[in-house]
This record gives sequence, structure tokens and C-alpha cells, in this order.
Amino acid sequence: MSQVRTNSIVPVGGIPAGASGGGIIQCVAASITGDGTTTTSTTFVDTGLSASITPRSSSNKILCIWTIGIRNDTQRSGIALVRGSTSIFAATESKGIFVGPHYISYHFLDSPATTSSTTYKIQYVTNPSGTSSLNDTGSNHVGDRHRLILIEVSG
Repeated sequence: MSQVRTNSIVPVGGIPAGASGGGIIQCVAASITGDGTTTTSTTFVDTGLSASITPRSSSNKILCIWTIGIRNDTQRSGIALVRGSTSIFAATESKGIFVGPHYISYHFLDSPATTSSTTYKIQYVTNPSGTSSLNDTGSNHVGDRHRLILIEVSG
């Protein structure tokens, strides 16, 4: 005999305002394989990692989770999360981006306040000078894939 049991069912559009929430509405994932792409830029440039999501409600939030392999042997590198053309999170040398090869992961809860398609992308930079490489870690290989996951959470 089959049984289905549940404590609650959350509508696809999310939990109504005022109700206890946190239900996951949708998830979008993107990944790229690094090939040793490098930058000497002291301003943020695209890594090529991006994903788009269309929130179902303007009160919902987007949980952004990304993992990236980066190397910089002589200077410190930085990573940024950009929504559209606006930087909404940046990790630079003062926030724990260190010299050498690293496979790093960050998360950020965004409130885009829209129901339009929204693109998020990851950028990187060399601080203050030098060369930063994606997955160019030589004998200290730290991974060959960068990932970005966008999760819509009911607001």
C-alpha cells in the first residue's frame, strides 16, 4: 500500500507574504571548465561564468552560490558577483583572497526586487598588480570547473 505524507505543500509561486517562508521556488545552475584564462587587469573582468533566473515574485530572494579555482603567485586576487551590470558582492584581499592556488566558494543572498529575467555573473581581478589565472594551478591543481548556482527562495 502506497502512502504520501507531508507537513505542508508550498505553492509554486512561493509562500504568501506574512506566512513563514523559506521555500525553494526554482534552481538554476551553470558551470564552465577553466583553461588557464588569465588577467592582469586591476579592475574586475568577466570570468565567463554566468546564469540567468526569472524570479516568480518581486519579494523573493535569490541565493547565489559560486565556486571557482583561482591562482595568483605574486599578488592577491579578487572575486565579484555582479547582477546585471551592478557589483553586489566583492571579495578582495581584505576579505580573504590569498596568494597561491585556491578553490574558493562564496554565497550571497540577493533581493533583486523584480520579476524580470536577471543575469548574475562572476568577475575577477588582480590586486594590486600581477597575473591571476583561472584553474591554472600547475602541479597544485585545485579543480577544473567553476560553478554558479542560483536558488529562488520565497520572501
